[in-house]
Amino acid sequence: MQSSIELHQDEQVLAVIRQSIVCELGRFILAIFFLLTPFFFFFPLLKLGGFGFVLFIIIESFAILYFGRLGIAWYYTLLIITDQRIIDTDQQGLFKREISELDIRNIKSCVTIKPSLFERFFRIRTIILKTKKEKEFNIRFECIRDVSMVKELLSEVLDKYGK
Repeated sequence: MQSSIELHQDEQVLAVIRQSIVCELGRFILAIFFLLTPFFFFFPLLKLGGFGFVLFIIIESFAILYFGRLGIAWYYTLLIITDQRIIDTDQQGLFKREISELDIRNIKSCVTIKPSLFERFFRIRTIILKTKKEKEFNIRFECIRDVSMVKELLSEVLDKYGK
């Protein structure tokens, strides 16, 4: 596992796929709720004096930090398809990122999981890239909006570069 992405010489990025925001919508709504709730108690907190104001600032700081963490985690969780490999970046917080890569020649198949009712409603899918070697890992990327485009691109890349 790496912590940064470096392209090989003569490697071209063909697509950068981000998770659909729909999967994180509940968490974002909760974060907005945490951001706005202290404002409803602003005047009662001010009646407590300096302690109330400090409490307000602490609650808002944690809410802003939580909202920022969610935004960064969503924005930097990517599936990058190049002409030589597949790169899966998984941002797990503000400072922790896992990067997994899989060589194009080691991909055995591209499978989508049967969608749940939620996934059917929002037209999102989970895609799994299976490897030829049993000891290697599979890449699982959830909440992709246009899976048919991704599968088509992967089949083109496998046909063109995978041999």
